[in-house]
Amino acid sequence: MADDRGVADAREGSPQRTGGERTGGGRLPRWTRAVACVVAVLSVLVLALAGAARSTLLSRAFYQDVLDEQGAYERLYDEVLVDPASARALRDLLGRIPVPPAQVTSNLKNVLPPATLRTLVDEQIGHVLAYLRGEDAVLALTVDVTPVLTNIGSFAEIYLGDLVASVQGKPAPDFPAFVQGLSGALEDIAAGRRPDALPELHLDESSAKSAADTLVGALPESARHSLRPQVEAALATGDVASALAAVGPHLLGEQSGRSSADLAAITDGGHWKIVPDLEAAGVDLGTVRTARSFTRLVLGVVQPVALLLGLAATALLAFTGPGTRTARLRTVGYALAVGGALTAAVCLLARSAADDLMAEPAPGWPPSLNRLVDDLQHAAADSLGTVGLVTAAVPFLAGLLLVGGTLLYDRFAARRTEG
Repeated sequence: MADDRGVADAREGSPQRTGGERTGGGRLPRWTRAVACVVAVLSVLVLALAGAARSTLLSRAFYQDVLDEQGAYERLYDEVLVDPASARALRDLLGRIPVPPAQVTSNLKNVLPPATLRTLVDEQIGHVLAYLRGEDAVLALTVDVTPVLTNIGSFAEIYLGDLVASVQGKPAPDFPAFVQGLSGALEDIAAGRRPDALPELHLDESSAKSAADTLVGALPESARHSLRPQVEAALATGDVASALAAVGPHLLGEQSGRSSADLAAITDGGHWKIVPDLEAAGVDLGTVRTARSFTRLVLGVVQPVALLLGLAATALLAFTGPGTRTARLRTVGYALAVGGALTAAVCLLARSAADDLMAEPAPGWPPSLNRLVDDLQHAAADSLGTVGLVTAAVPFLAGLLLVGGTLLYDRFAARRTEG
């Protein structure tokens, strides 16, 4: 009787099993499971936020997408660089090119093509992100402006061709007047100005030779011998435009070469180091260095620790403790859902606070540039908030599915047992 009573007591104290479910293999203090739940929720929060940061703030594609969405490159050409308030900043650059500034301004895409500008911007984004991730020990922003220097010389020659081709002929009464007009046109072209007109006169062999001396004499000595036959042949037929087109590129080429050399000297041989200029202008880079320290801490320490602790807490909740297997899995689902909801809340709070943290427009900048920067900041903040919410939805929905799935399974198992 005593043995029967002991067996009956053991049966009464044992938990009921439903369907194929098993009870936990061991009992842990209730506070241990509570701590595991908190750790699981915080791990989801940290991992979700770190994942959102990797796909946005630490991604090249994120910044290029924002720039493209706002049409930043087109607006830079169509609004900022042609803004009258930008004239002073452009004057130093354009003043070095032997072409009227108005001509260069209207042909900026030839001097600095959009594809070249996009590549330069993308390279700087890569440098900054490599520094923030800790891959580069020093923030080095270096722009290779060699393509721009090459385009300056090419554009000067193209401008000369259009310049000469558009000049209408004007008869000259005699040879001295013809030579005088030819010299004046030559001086205009050498200075990058459009001549008012080109003189015309049918020249004999002697006069053509004298006019050729006038044109070829203005050339560098290395180019005179090779160009003289071409110049004489053009003048013999009265084709002054062709003669000027032959010598003009060498005249402008010399000036554009000096301009390119000056720009190359300013940019340290065609490689412009931006950071020293920023520091010389009083720009505080301390915020970037602080962001680097924080990023390295999160990616190098916090994220790996959160992953390990999250896996340990999930395993503890799923495989130990009292209750059925589905009940323990349901606890894991609740932790995932709460972690996702908490991530979404943090993203919404960050987005609402972002407007107050955005950089204020600089008083000395052109209004068009300030508008562009402001639009880019708001677009980046909106995109960051959207990505954060999408990232938060992953653990939230996974948790809801796990909770709902275990509840349906328990209901199905209970009906099968009753039947």
